[in-house]
Amino acid sequence: LCAGSQAFTLRLALEDANNAPYSYLTEQGDWAGFHIEIARAVAQQLQWDIQFMAYPWPRAQNLLVQGAADAILYLGQTRKRQSFAFYLPDNRLHVQRVSFYIRRQDQGHIRFAPPLPALLDTWRFGAARDYYIGEEFVAAVAAGHRLDQTARTPEHLFQTMLGNRIDVAVAETEVFRLFSAKFAEHQSKLIAMPTAPVQALPMFIAFKRQDDGPR
Repeated sequence: LCAGSQAFTLRLALEDANNAPYSYLTEQGDWAGFHIEIARAVAQQLQWDIQFMAYPWPRAQNLLVQGAADAILYLGQTRKRQSFAFYLPDNRLHVQRVSFYIRRQDQGHIRFAPPLPALLDTWRFGAARDYYIGEEFVAAVAAGHRLDQTARTPEHLFQTMLGNRIDVAVAETEVFRLFSAKFAEHQSKLIAMPTAPVQALPMFIAFKRQDDGPR
């Protein structure tokens, strides 16, 4: 994570959601998962304590912005986030895979055909609020192309598509698997968009940035 052995309590922000196998609550109410265990192992080596601060994803990020958290789990790297978050290449936790999902009944006429801005203008695309889905989407939205980001969570995003309020959901492949497992009655209704690419996006543990540098 970062060098040094100064003893203190690391205030670690994360999303209060089931992101298994990376972070999730056990039946006993304890945080577990690959990312959690990495953070615990490094903290133990540095003789740090950890305080897990779990909130909805937008609020978890705001904790880092406001300096109320020292670090955050599972954060993609963007120019905007670099204004308040400090990234190091060695702090990469894993590579997140993101793709497009549609209703099965639409597979005959909704297919991937670049460029992305034209797709955004043709179909009603949606993504969960404040979730990173790649620089191409960031640039397209900045240029004025449509992307519905009213869904509070990825689970809410898929429910929005089932309710016919969007045509295409952009989400992490692992999140889609978890949603399909949790709501078996919807498993046959949603599929990956035919020929759509799968983006590989590195995810980090990022640390708060202050005026005089990272902390």
